[in-house]
Amino acid sequence: MKKSIAIFLFPAIILLFTVPTHGQGIYGGSTAVCIATKDSILIGADSKLLLLDRKGNLNEAGRACKVHRQNNLVYAAVGILFNKFPPFDPIRIISDLPMKDSSLRKKMEAVVTATKDGYKMVLDEAEANSPLYFKDKMLGKTFTTFLFGSFENGKPVIGFLSFKCKKSSNGVTYVKDSIIINYEVPLCLAIGHSRSIDSILVSNPEFVGNGRSVMEGIIELIRYESKRTPLEVNDRINLIGISCNGTKWYQKFQECN
Repeated sequence: MKKSIAIFLFPAIILLFTVPTHGQGIYGGSTAVCIATKDSILIGADSKLLLLDRKGNLNEAGRACKVHRQNNLVYAAVGILFNKFPPFDPIRIISDLPMKDSSLRKKMEAVVTATKDGYKMVLDEAEANSPLYFKDKMLGKTFTTFLFGSFENGKPVIGFLSFKCKKSSNGVTYVKDSIIINYEVPLCLAIGHSRSIDSILVSNPEFVGNGRSVMEGIIELIRYESKRTPLEVNDRINLIGISCNGTKWYQKFQECN
């Protein structure tokens, strides 16, 4: 599969489109959806874990939790979730960061500082083992995206981090970040999906609110995606939210314990 990224802007809708790349025995996953209102941010994700082997084949490898919480922060991760050899687990690294009282911008900077060397190590290994595949399928592609939700001064704040495989004097990773503070609500965002979710939101800009709760909207979009790409997405959905009152699991399966 190829991987690309684009941002589409519509009234009250922002879509971040990424498709996971194949790699050198890398474990990853796709599809997370976030809906933000003036009072809360909810993020849901499917739980299918994919193994991207050395030959570029995509294989199911069990289940993984793609949504997480840490103090006053919730987030989803799609793309490279972890690597066994060499060992690299960005979620575990993030869970050890002291991010309770800092702004979302500072939290995102801490994530970049803590994980960029590990991502570089994984990509260097991929380049060394299969240089032609690396050049054709990975170089220049976005390989991991994080979506963060937090509250600052009583208002919801959303942030993105995208890691791109790009040659430079500092290694093979490049980071793009953005923070969304002022927006129309409800705001719907999706990462790590195919164009199936796009088609729903483009054709129905008021998808959220037409008799659907925020939770129902997230579940419906991910289930729609799972029906169209069942090899990559399942309908076992973990869902977490954050408000001024703190974080809350709305739906949680065993892989998120």
